[in-house]
Amino acid sequence: MSCPFELCNIDSIGFNYNVLVFSETWLKTSILNSEILCSKYQIFRKDRVCKKGGGVLIAVDTKYTTNLIDLNDFLDIEFVGVSIFT
Repeated sequence: MSCPFELCNIDSIGFNYNVLVFSETWLKTSILNSEILCSKYQIFRKDRVCKKGGGVLIAVDTKYTTNLIDLNDFLDIEFVGVSIFT
């Protein structure tokens, strides 16, 4: 994998997380969600576009219903919000 944020084998380390939250992902828009985590997770992210580094990501197990929270009023801030329903 060519990205610095490599988690595709997270299930193989023996943990079963429902929600994963990361900062400083260093992802670019050219990196697909399928390259980051297995299909068990719904991925919500905001990548830094102008400079190197930065970025945030929330991954939620697909067994949960989710809604992305509209934060478009904050275009210059790297954050993402997700509602999770059980």
